[in-house]
Amino acid sequence: MNTSLFPLAGFLPALLLAPLHAQSIGTPVLTTPGTATWTTHYKPGGSTTVFTITANTVFDWENFNLPFGSELIFDFVGGNTVANMLNGTGFHSIAGNVTSNGNVGFFSPHADLEVSGNITAKSVTLAAMDVDAPAFLSGGNYTMSGNFNGLTVLGEIKATGGDVVLAGGAVNVGPTAKINAKGAAQFAGGTEVTVARSGAGQRLKQKGEMGFVLHMGETRASRIEIAAGGEIV
Repeated sequence: MNTSLFPLAGFLPALLLAPLHAQSIGTPVLTTPGTATWTTHYKPGGSTTVFTITANTVFDWENFNLPFGSELIFDFVGGNTVANMLNGTGFHSIAGNVTSNGNVGFFSPHADLEVSGNITAKSVTLAAMDVDAPAFLSGGNYTMSGNFNGLTVLGEIKATGGDVVLAGGAVNVGPTAKINAKGAAQFAGGTEVTVARSGAGQRLKQKGEMGFVLHMGETRASRIEIAAGGEIV
């Protein structure tokens, strides 16, 4: 593991301007709270979907798989955080690119999540767990929980202004993974994980005796925390 040298609201319908059903990621459902519109542009080998977000937002997705060559852009003109809830019991993957000028979270409560593409945002949270969405959107402390679902990261995750949080029953940061955070890089393996957004001491906690983190990639951050119920390698 490499480190830096520093110390460690009511429902508002979305405006669908292009046929998102042609993408394998499916069509998102804008749930409470949230205000956003989106457009999709198709190109050979993939597509680009641009979300214009005007307030903190939750999207519900079914059978989410962002293919290589496709891109999601979350552009905040109001608010600063989006929570993407990946529903269903099938496997979810992010093989394409995700970019944003705000805080982006992907949560898979009932299935494994694999990230082989690139994600760049102000802060990035990836979890094979459920989350208290209002707490996550509020910018304060939040709790995630779930069964023994796995999170695998093989691509590049970059937080340009905050933290990278990776959580699941089993967290595998593969040898090709590159994690870069201006703030903290936090890895948690367990069935219940609490994240504190600020504080000088330990900000990552997990409950239970199950869960592990396997880190074989490269991580650079101002602070690195690992919490797991079982073995840590």
